[in-house]
Amino acid sequence: MKAKYVMTTLGPVIFPGSFQHSDFSNLKPVSAGFVIFDDNGKPTTYGRSESLGMKSRPGDSRLIEIFFEIGK
Repeated sequence: MKAKYVMTTLGPVIFPGSFQHSDFSNLKPVSAGFVIFDDNGKPTTYGRSESLGMKSRPGDSRLIEIFFEIGK
């Protein structure tokens, strides 16, 4: 499954491609991009948000995994 995400200081927000990253600018994101989940639910983040002018960060995948307790 492919989706978009924004990372905030409170955690990640994952949403479908029909929304713009900038729709979540009120949450004060620190990074943004795309996330894809493999068959086991493990996330991989990549890319950038044009509407926010932000890119994904290397640790975002792990933060999503921890936040949603993936693999527990």
